[in-house]
Amino acid sequence: THRIGAIHRDIKPANVMIENESGGPKLIDYGLGVLAQDTPLIIGEFCGTLDFMAPEILRGEEISSASDIYGLGMTLDSLIRGESYLARSSQSADSNSLGDRVRAIADLQSAGYEPLSWLPGIHPKLSKIVETAVQFKPEDRYSNAQEMMNELSGFNYEQGLGFGPVRIVFKEYLQLMRHDDLSEHLR
Repeated sequence: THRIGAIHRDIKPANVMIENESGGPKLIDYGLGVLAQDTPLIIGEFCGTLDFMAPEILRGEEISSASDIYGLGMTLDSLIRGESYLARSSQSADSNSLGDRVRAIADLQSAGYEPLSWLPGIHPKLSKIVETAVQFKPEDRYSNAQEMMNELSGFNYEQGLGFGPVRIVFKEYLQLMRHDDLSEHLR
């Protein structure tokens, strides 16, 4: 997406699907996407999913691919924690109004991210990858999505995961689900 100059603007767990053939992740729902060259025209436009929205979007500043990297980092964070860190932490907002939630999340973002390394069993390198992706300032995040992907691939390889045994099992599962004789396989 970023290689062709597009910005997704709504990266969240619900917009990441598993591809049938490769078993790899696939980003879907580009309904809010824009071309990077058009971002000056949309400064101040509030769109996306609040719990995965980069600080610069909440502040009404110009967005970039770094905004998507933030969303991807928060997506990984929520998959690891089992819930959205920002949603859980902002539930103390005085009311359920959108304005109060936005202020609560903006306050959390500016206070700093609660690293995953504080959770038991989380590898420090994985925590660092997510922490880099969700830095408050866009210039402190990964410079592009490829750089983040390289870090994640390196981490997987170091952990002996190579290209992901889960992906292979999931791919076999998807192939079985598409099999014409599914009822025979289930007996």
